[in-house]
Amino acid sequence: MSDEIKVPHPPLRRTDRAMSNSDAWRFLEEATVGRLATVGPDGWPYITPLSYAMLDDVIVLHHVQDTGHLNRNLQHDNRICFEVDEEGAVISTGPTAANATVLYRSVIVYGTAKLLTEVDERRCALDALVQKYVKNLTGITLPEGIETGVAIYSIIPEHITGKERKP
Repeated sequence: MSDEIKVPHPPLRRTDRAMSNSDAWRFLEEATVGRLATVGPDGWPYITPLSYAMLDDVIVLHHVQDTGHLNRNLQHDNRICFEVDEEGAVISTGPTAANATVLYRSVIVYGTAKLLTEVDERRCALDALVQKYVKNLTGITLPEGIETGVAIYSIIPEHITGKERKP
């Protein structure tokens, strides 16, 4: 058995609902909440909803504490699964209640998390978060030292898939 870690990414079962790669990346830029899945030293999965931003082809996010469940899990194993989704309307596809479905878009990213340690990269990540979530503050400088006391991660995507149900 090889020690090489392989990213699990089985093919989509419903290929008719697959997003193009560019649409998946675009939706990843647009969505507002991402869910980061990790596994802890005890083997239990853990998922955390987080604010995030895209910085080139990397996902950046922050977590308020340098210690805690999420950070402990990432120190144990930096492999992650990151998900964003958007629920749409419930629509009828036939004459009975059994013929109903929900419109949606979702993107799943497999990758690795890296704790950012350099002040410049940490400030750049925080700037990206400000630009995404607090647009009216864009151009205002962040106070010195704001990046301390916060765990800031970059997620390096290794595989991305998107899926959507359109009307």
